[in-house]
Amino acid sequence: MRKLRLAVPFVFALCILLGAASVTLGDWDPNDPHKMHYPQLPKTGGLDVAFNHGRLADDWQCSQTGPVKDIHFWISWEMDMVGPINGFSVRIWSDDPCGPGDFSQPDTLLWERDFDAGQFTVRDMPDDMQGWFDPLTGYYALPDHFMWQQINITEITNPHTQLEGEVYWLEIDMWGASNCGWKQSGSPHFRDDAVYWQSGWRELIDPTDGQSMDLAFVITGGKLIKHLKWSQPPIPMDPNSPMPTYCGWDEISYNKDYENPNGPWKIVADDFYCLGLMPIDSIHWWGSHQYWEDPQLPPPASNLPTSWWVGFWSNTYTTGTGTKADVLFLTDTTGSMSGYINNFKTALSGVLTAINNAAPGLNIMYSVADYRNYNDGGNYQAFGVNLIQPFTANIVAVQAAINGMSASGGDDWAESQLTGMVNIAGNWTTPIGPIGFNGRAGAKKIIIWAGDAHGHIAGDEPGSSGFPRLAITPHSMQPLTH
Repeated sequence: MRKLRLAVPFVFALCILLGAASVTLGDWDPNDPHKMHYPQLPKTGGLDVAFNHGRLADDWQCSQTGPVKDIHFWISWEMDMVGPINGFSVRIWSDDPCGPGDFSQPDTLLWERDFDAGQFTVRDMPDDMQGWFDPLTGYYALPDHFMWQQINITEITNPHTQLEGEVYWLEIDMWGASNCGWKQSGSPHFRDDAVYWQSGWRELIDPTDGQSMDLAFVITGGKLIKHLKWSQPPIPMDPNSPMPTYCGWDEISYNKDYENPNGPWKIVADDFYCLGLMPIDSIHWWGSHQYWEDPQLPPPASNLPTSWWVGFWSNTYTTGTGTKADVLFLTDTTGSMSGYINNFKTALSGVLTAINNAAPGLNIMYSVADYRNYNDGGNYQAFGVNLIQPFTANIVAVQAAINGMSASGGDDWAESQLTGMVNIAGNWTTPIGPIGFNGRAGAKKIIIWAGDAHGHIAGDEPGSSGFPRLAITPHSMQPLTH
């Protein structure tokens, strides 16, 4: 029997999938999806806490990373005197687990939004005998009223993004109503009490029994939608081959060497760049078995793996003195950029500072260049790009080159950047001359590029004939910092 050893590709062919997105259903019913510890449902025969031109808040723990797209809560009216609902102010706060008074309460404001009439729906609920409580005065009455309603704020634009496991506070303030209240929750008590504002946050205590109070609300979830967070599949030499042969080799990875059972583990890892703020709940990778060349899987008795160990690690950047990076700031300076050029110069200056602060151990040199159109003459006509500052470690010189840029010319809409990119690539390490960028052969090449128009291709204007058709994609760019 062939000896087997589990191996995975050296390139670590990897596919990390799946996030979740909220599906708005309008009204919310028990057993519908949610994105919190559990729905805090209204208490049958419970109290309603008066908004009374004041502020009420309760906490929740996120159960699924993603945007807070929908918020549902329940209200009712003192003595059933139903009035107009003009709108609500909604705020989301971080959690202070032990604030003033030694109880948890809202800490830092993370998000806020006003919702006018028409930006939410109101759903009448079946009558239920309920009580009324105004924490500002201490007044309560039980029984008091029958009518209650569900408020549904759905499809929130620019929502707050919550992180799984984090505790947040939901504050809801009603506009101009002294006789409307937020319903008490009858679900199991979650952490500390809800709170109300009276010269500071104060705990909500049930006046009928002195016990903690929660408020009734739910942050909704929805069905899972597949999201690709990263994909790095193996590359076949011949996609049409009935038995694929892949480029590269397989790197051995195991926690038990059957030829040397007491030997050390050999574990491989690879990095990936996350493409979305969603939970990782599916991982796929490709591997093969050493010495096994048959198209069928090996038999079960051939030391096949019985389990897998998977770990996620944070990233550490290489900061050794031998690490080199050449960073080129490339900017469109045609007339159409005149309204933006000062903002771009400020932004590039900020990027320059951010790179130096984020990677102080790297050996970085910077260059500055701009492009316009062929009709603007000079280097723009000859090379499609104008070199302003060759690569240098002198930050003062780089900043001066950025500050000296101005916008003019351009003639038509398309610009000369595609030709410029060809000449930049061909002259990156050229030491002298009109486009002698003087970059380093062993350095990582990075371009930070700002512009507002597409580029000319071969033959589409006088003087451009013979320039190559070039495709520039985001995969050409290697970001150094964000």
